[in-house]
Amino acid sequence: MALSITLADASLGAEIRGVDSSQDVDAETFAAIRRAVDERGVIVLREQGSSPADMVRFAERFGRLLVHAHNKYALPEAPAVTVISNIVENGRNIGVPDAGLVWHTDGSYLVQPDMYSFLHAIEVPHEQGEPLGTTYYASAVAATTRCPKRCAVASTACGPCTASRTNRRGVPPKAAPASRSPRSCGASTRT
Repeated sequence: MALSITLADASLGAEIRGVDSSQDVDAETFAAIRRAVDERGVIVLREQGSSPADMVRFAERFGRLLVHAHNKYALPEAPAVTVISNIVENGRNIGVPDAGLVWHTDGSYLVQPDMYSFLHAIEVPHEQGEPLGTTYYASAVAATTRCPKRCAVASTACGPCTASRTNRRGVPPKAAPASRSPRSCGASTRT
């Protein structure tokens, strides 16, 4: 199947078909995927049968992977991969149970924030044939460019990051741009 990229109606998002990220992806195909991610912010690769090792290999092509030093939900065979799950076995969570309960940007508390995050759904709960839960994405770049000039200028260097997780992790607040370009920094990649 040939590579197919379908842009979402909104200013962000694209669906990519015709690529198997568990296999070696040639340079031309990867360049098209990278362009789509950089231009659209969020991409969906449907029906991927990737193992953790496959995910790591594919993600490493985007840049250095972030490995958390104190991540009890990292996979031993792939420390850059964090399990996110609400499943409890033997009285313990098998993964991060609350990873998406509030709006957040992955790694926003870091001096050099994550540039990419990769999510791979293994089991999605359904009720009456519909998936439960929702994940929303927003483009700070699109929001900033649509703001009146006086607002856009003010938002390019927002105040200190005060997310509750920042304080819980003991990382001091820091100033961060409201939006950034994927190519403008060598930020880490999260799987």
